[in-house]
Amino acid sequence: MNQYVIAYDIADKKRLVRMYRYLQHHATPIQRSLFLFYGSELQKMACITGALRLLNPKEDSLCCYRLPSQGRKFRIGAKLFAPVEMQTIAASPC
Repeated sequence: MNQYVIAYDIADKKRLVRMYRYLQHHATPIQRSLFLFYGSELQKMACITGALRLLNPKEDSLCCYRLPSQGRKFRIGAKLFAPVEMQTIAASPC
């Protein structure tokens, strides 16, 4: 199984709500327009194909990035949602 980060920027509020609801059924929300997807390449393509149907390509954008299988994944800051298998670390001053 692979991990992917899916992010979107949608201009219209109605499309924005539809996209959020759609991705909620397929991935784990990390922030308001950022999701963590677990699945095969085929499953990812099915998810992205469905998401692209909700977009207006002239006004909106959708990005999908595969995360490396090895390596540390962490986040800094307040928890918005409960992401799966993510490690939280405290922010320290530079």
